[in-house]
Amino acid sequence: MGHNNIIKYCDRPFRHAHHMNATLIRNIQERVKPDDILFHLGDFCCKGPERGVPGCKTKAAAWEKLIDRRIVHIAGNHDKNNSVKWGLGHATIEFAAKVWLMIHIPPRDLADLPCECDAVLCGHVHEKWHTKMVGDIPVINVGVDVNRFIPLGIKDVEKLYWLTMKGLK
Repeated sequence: MGHNNIIKYCDRPFRHAHHMNATLIRNIQERVKPDDILFHLGDFCCKGPERGVPGCKTKAAAWEKLIDRRIVHIAGNHDKNNSVKWGLGHATIEFAAKVWLMIHIPPRDLADLPCECDAVLCGHVHEKWHTKMVGDIPVINVGVDVNRFIPLGIKDVEKLYWLTMKGLK
């Protein structure tokens, strides 16, 4: 949120940060229902007006208020100074009979995994890949750059997992 330069860095289809922010907020509100929980996998927003909307001093709490959904933050490498009150280093959840590790930066190898899991969900990646394997563990990029700027639901993630596993056979 609020980062004009990311439009250029990642070749995003937005005219400016206002356009991108409005699109991201609208997509979240349409996809994540008020009773749902949004797991945000890092780099939630820029730290201030020097990157993003000129004259805007909007910080994480203000973006959260605009999004108006419950958010669990997994800390990203750019979340240190943007006023996110807390961010987990990583988290695991269980669904679809699997243990899913949620982490910002994808592991390079199995030694990078902080715990045992069946699959990894990551958000740091801006390159155009959805899934890759690290050892025998599928790593799924849930970042907006490869998902039409729309948050993925559990069924979307499960589908990517099974497509990845099917591709191995």
